[in-house]
Amino acid sequence: MSKSTERGQALILIALAAVGLFAFAALAIDGSRAFSNRRHAQNAADTAVLAAALAHIREPVEANKFAAASTAALQRAGDNGFVANGDITIVEVNLCSDPGITCEGIDAAHPSEYIRVRIKSQIPSTFGRVIGRDVLESAAEAIARVQGSSASSSGSLLNGAGMIATKSGNFDYCFHMNGNGNVSIHGSGISVNCSGPDAVYFNSASNLNMDANGLVIGCYDGNGGYHTDHIACWQNGTVSETIDASDFASVPTTETPDPCTGPGGATPGPGGVFTL
Repeated sequence: MSKSTERGQALILIALAAVGLFAFAALAIDGSRAFSNRRHAQNAADTAVLAAALAHIREPVEANKFAAASTAALQRAGDNGFVANGDITIVEVNLCSDPGITCEGIDAAHPSEYIRVRIKSQIPSTFGRVIGRDVLESAAEAIARVQGSSASSSGSLLNGAGMIATKSGNFDYCFHMNGNGNVSIHGSGISVNCSGPDAVYFNSASNLNMDANGLVIGCYDGNGGYHTDHIACWQNGTVSETIDASDFASVPTTETPDPCTGPGGATPGPGGVFTL
């Protein structure tokens, strides 16, 4: 073979080597960008789904709960750099009970209690174009549960008590609120394991707000005495809270069994009003 017929072979080898180098550069640079985007998308999905769950709880109108959750999720995702535009970035907010939505690792008996946020985005490639990859795709999702938000749900810890006073015996002030304190409990109530006449004590302008049925063992009337009859509690108490059951139609009714050895339990007065 003459030297004249061998000319140009080196250029072919250099071209092939260049393609290989660009492929490795795409893996290193574009791959790192895709991995970083995926990590940021996961963080955004995590915070967005938590914001959605909180908005779902705080919205008092049942028909508006999902809309409030969706708005909160989209807002939080946008705050973290993932603004839904339907092209480069897509942010999906769904209930796991929605048709066509698959959620892994959830309680299959209550799929409507789970909110899923999924973020899909496209990252323009740099060196990947050489090997035919103009864009890279990234996807991340997060799921949060709003327990007690479906009609078939039920509590698990002490029949769903949101706050528990574990001290037992004939003691007062086992659950004590004073001053202007306010406590809101969603979908459950409180469990107080004391049998003293003032085991549950509300003073001054303190308030306990519960959107599910509750059970009270005695109440202090603010004048040095206490009552165990629910009518007396309703008429003579010092703190009044109204519970409108129609606003919480999907919240399960979970009454904590009476653990006390003292007088019988009291229930809300007329109109669902608890006055303590």
